[in-house]
Amino acid sequence: MDSLLSFLTGLADSQVRPFRHTGTLAALKLMSSLVEVALAVGQQQENCQRQFGAEKGKEPGRRGSERLEALRDRQEQQEELELLMNGIFKGVFVHRYRDVVPEIRALCMEELGLWVRRFPGSFLTDSHLKYLGWTLHDKQGEVRLRCVRALQGIYGIPEMAPSLELFTERFKVGTEMGRENGKNQWEKLMGKWGKINGRNGGKSEKKRGKISVGNGEKLGGKRHGGKREKLGKKGKNEWEKWGWEEGKIGGEMEKNGEKCGENGGMEWVEMWGK
Repeated sequence: MDSLLSFLTGLADSQVRPFRHTGTLAALKLMSSLVEVALAVGQQQENCQRQFGAEKGKEPGRRGSERLEALRDRQEQQEELELLMNGIFKGVFVHRYRDVVPEIRALCMEELGLWVRRFPGSFLTDSHLKYLGWTLHDKQGEVRLRCVRALQGIYGIPEMAPSLELFTERFKVGTEMGRENGKNQWEKLMGKWGKINGRNGGKSEKKRGKISVGNGEKLGGKRHGGKREKLGKKGKNEWEKWGWEEGKIGGEMEKNGEKCGENGGMEWVEMWGK
């Protein structure tokens, strides 16, 4: 296994993009498999712990020794798996989540979301979630969308909500949305943010996060829950104004000091948990 990890780590650091992409993909998928193995070993460890506890109250004998030995074996396996996963995370993920290739960055966010959902005991921590928060500022829309999808899955698990309050409050998201996938991507992204916003860890109404949306170009099409107003100099920009209601996507116009070109398109999203 060590030889395989060394090979994949070196391949993921290659200057040749196809090699780097393949190495990163293989390493991240290996990590996902290790997560599943760690979950199975953790379940076995719990069973061994329970059986050992039941035998511990009885007279000492061979069965009790066997239970203790099995428990120690599972603990050693768990420690080895943790070392392997930590090696992949620090050796591959930490370097490739900011790769110049958008596909590699998007892949990293997608797999990280899976790890957090499947193995929260190890990955539902600030030291792992911060990469999702940072990548929300990525310049590529597809990468941001993968990041939001990962967060949607995490926030969709009610048991994880208490552990996400610090993350929600810390990452006040201000990001520019590219228009490479047009209006459809924008709507999907807003829908996901709305869902995340509605699951903000049981906060009070006043403290629940809100989303502000500004679009620096004409959206066109149907209305989306709010009144349409024309704003901006010389009427060049048409903005969508959304009324925020609980359980719905919403927001209000804000000024962020940035200009949009006639064809550039800028959408600003800000979420804060205070």
